[in-house]
Amino acid sequence: MFILFFIDFDNTLFPSFRLTRYFRESEQRFVGLPLLDVDHLLRIDHTICNSLVQRMSFCKHIILTRSSASWIRAALTLLPTLRRFVAWKYVDIIHYDNLAEIVVRIIGQSLVEYDVYFICSDSEDEINVIHTVQTKTPCMSVKFVSFPTPSEIEHQWSWFESAFEEMKYSKDRHTKRYFNFMDDQENQNFLQACKPGVLTEP
Repeated sequence: MFILFFIDFDNTLFPSFRLTRYFRESEQRFVGLPLLDVDHLLRIDHTICNSLVQRMSFCKHIILTRSSASWIRAALTLLPTLRRFVAWKYVDIIHYDNLAEIVVRIIGQSLVEYDVYFICSDSEDEINVIHTVQTKTPCMSVKFVSFPTPSEIEHQWSWFESAFEEMKYSKDRHTKRYFNFMDDQENQNFLQACKPGVLTEP
């Protein structure tokens, strides 16, 4: 089982909507972040990177973003382990203007034949774009809450990792099927942890 993960950066990995007010363009850094938010960000960093390490043998992770390189550099200073993973090329960050074009290019240039494509995003439009890409490989998606707080992102990633591990190792054939063989049509509600503005428990 080989999986290609597409992960949206803004508001999926990083609470951009909530933290934009603290970004100083002239200094290219965040100023005056509440300590509670910093604490949540460090826990997000730990949760995400711990799962990346566990999945590294069978998953490729690509972070997609429309944001500027300066914004990403500043944001990654608050996610120090992820920043090292990016620097060491364990995780790729790709800036794009046209999402469909970049996804087609990534898939077309891949030297590995993946069994599943996974998209994690807070944007319904981005998820829909991934599902319109013509491929025989099953595509799964996880819709994260829109405009999340740092604590909501932390909650969602903790939930997602638990759900992912449960599916991967499940001995229940029905549950296993939803990990291995789900097609686009069945995927509409797959692992929909959150609807816009509403956090839900699994």
